[in-house]
Amino acid sequence: MYSLGGFPAIKLHGDIHVRVLVEVYEVDKSTLARMDRLEGVSHGMYVRKSVNTKYGKTYIYEWGSHTHRFPVIEGGDWKKRGEV
Repeated sequence: MYSLGGFPAIKLHGDIHVRVLVEVYEVDKSTLARMDRLEGVSHGMYVRKSVNTKYGKTYIYEWGSHTHRFPVIEGGDWKKRGEV
């Protein structure tokens, strides 16, 4: 997980392996389409990917660009990113 300033980004496959804390929501197709627009899926900002969780198969938005210049969130918890 990386900090892009005001929001996080996740890369599923890379050099850094960290468990990431996520929230899972059940949404309808219309809401999923709105989320895709919000996350910039059509522009490649994020890519919606299917992943397996303890709740079953779900989606995650993976950052669609390079992350090498962004700080890593070591603990994988966006809410605790500033805590020591």
